[in-house]
Amino acid sequence: PGFQRLEIPFLIELDREGRFLGLHDTREKVGKKLIGRAFQVPQEQSRTGSKGWMKANLLWDHAGYVLGVPKSEETKDQEMARRQHGTFCADASALADRFKEDAGIQAVWRFLQKDDFQEVLSHPLWKECEKIAGCRLSFRLQGSTELVCASAALRAYVAEKDAGGGEDSEGGEASGDAMEGLCLVTGLRGPLARVHLRTPVPGGNSSGKLVGFQRSSGYDSYGKEQSFNAPVSKLAAFQYAQVLNALLGKQSNNKFSLADATVVFWGAEPNDLEDFLADILKEPSKESPEASARALKALYRSPETGAPPLDEDLTRFYILGLSPNAARISVRFWYAGTVGEIARNIRLHFDDLELVHGSRQPEHLSLFRLLVSIAPQGKSENIPPNLAGELMRAILQGTPYPRALLGAVLRERFQIEATIYYQQTSRIDWKEVAESDLVGISSITSTVPEAYRLIRKIKTLGNIPVVLGGVHSTFVPDEGLEQGADYVVRGEGEETLSQLVSHLNGDGPALAEIAGLTYREGETTVHNPDRPRVENLSALPWPDLTLVRNFEKFRIVPVLTSRGCPFDCNFCSVTQMFGRRYRFRDNDDVMAELRSLYALHPKKTFFFYDDNFTANRERTKDLMERMLAEGITPHWTAQARVDLA
Repeated sequence: PGFQRLEIPFLIELDREGRFLGLHDTREKVGKKLIGRAFQVPQEQSRTGSKGWMKANLLWDHAGYVLGVPKSEETKDQEMARRQHGTFCADASALADRFKEDAGIQAVWRFLQKDDFQEVLSHPLWKECEKIAGCRLSFRLQGSTELVCASAALRAYVAEKDAGGGEDSEGGEASGDAMEGLCLVTGLRGPLARVHLRTPVPGGNSSGKLVGFQRSSGYDSYGKEQSFNAPVSKLAAFQYAQVLNALLGKQSNNKFSLADATVVFWGAEPNDLEDFLADILKEPSKESPEASARALKALYRSPETGAPPLDEDLTRFYILGLSPNAARISVRFWYAGTVGEIARNIRLHFDDLELVHGSRQPEHLSLFRLLVSIAPQGKSENIPPNLAGELMRAILQGTPYPRALLGAVLRERFQIEATIYYQQTSRIDWKEVAESDLVGISSITSTVPEAYRLIRKIKTLGNIPVVLGGVHSTFVPDEGLEQGADYVVRGEGEETLSQLVSHLNGDGPALAEIAGLTYREGETTVHNPDRPRVENLSALPWPDLTLVRNFEKFRIVPVLTSRGCPFDCNFCSVTQMFGRRYRFRDNDDVMAELRSLYALHPKKTFFFYDDNFTANRERTKDLMERMLAEGITPHWTAQARVDLA
């Protein structure tokens, strides 16, 4: 504890008297980039705000601290560098007083006391150092292979400070003020971290953190400041940050980019999947275009080799998707399973997307290329927000692709745009309605007068087809046609409406072939045969709530887990509409949707709008227990019979 591995591109080499001997370049070529060697150095300080200059890293830092070199010639930058260097020298002086027998620390202090660094600035390699923004520098003693800041004496000093509380994990309170408590990660008592280490992700703030709280009484709970609100011990906070930064490091093979997200992964034990997962899912690189094809062959071939097949590997495997979010980092998705589960689900994804292709085209489409293909203008920056994470989650869990993916395909390939109005939260844009190719209205008996009023108004705007659906229209479809609707969808409408849209778009079945549809041919009303009810509710895509105008104003998040009711009360229309046979979604599918919705709307009330949520008590209990186990604990409501509640 107290140390971390960081890339240090340049080292200042000194003799025992503190004389400058040279500037050493630690960088090596990796692909087309020069990457500095990673060293163990004292934990990096967190520096934000106008007083950030008061914190220096121990015997390593950027040129402003180490040499007093400003980042520009502006007066304010020169003054800032002067202050930074003063802090760095004060810390070095204190170390020199404490460790009089440490030759390295004494050499650094003698070098700093000279206050003349022209030899360093005129060295041929200094120009290379200047090209790197915030280039890190440290010291090495002549004839030594380790950095001065990693000496045995300094390691013991840092460990002692850390064990005794010392400064906070990022340079906060002194040891006497350190708070002790129960760590939520380890379950053990110990000194708690008030703030956590930086864990920046590409595209985000360089000071971004996975765990962070505002420092303000308005964000405190029961008087607990910052991360004391979610107590994690200093040791656990240090360890997770070290591991995550290693996974995110430039030379890490356990990461890849997916749209605006950075994905990291690891196994509980060494396994074959860890070696080629990134090559399977990421966009093939120009340096190694065949890596993806080789990885996919390994994925498909593994069950056929003599080695233990991936499908049977029970090693625990973890995948984490992170995206930048101001000074913090948002978790886009999290998956924990086994190597075998992931291998099977990824293979299922590629099997489902298998297409006939030319000899020069890739056998499989990468996730990145799939997302870009449906983005407007084919540009990665236009990939719809959250879609990459939702698609990755669906692939890993083997669940249906997100509804937003279908919406993106319709928008990009068929130029079909969809907007859903809910009159309690959004005013109807009648100009948009007038320019529509089709308008759909759903209603129940209590709202049908308003539905008919809307139809009459729509018809004054032009010859816009209107389709009506819902419970009331299912029972009296002729009434809907008399009020001006062009089509009425009876019963469960997912497939009926989809086929009707395809028909109107010129590439679907004839009207007479669309089950569950009522319409007019001249003066004759045509009732096509009823459509069978959906047997596998888990096969239906999740509702795309992003299509609902002003959905962010909703206080309720709707979730459907079942249809039908085994009871046939004479006052209820449910069994006439959805049947007495109780059909329900698989709880795995429901949990996947709940994870997605809860991540986006943790403070909203969830409404399970099933006809009878508790008709199968064992299933409902299993769902509730799984929600509790995963920490999905929104305020929720549901519909149920009193004797089954």
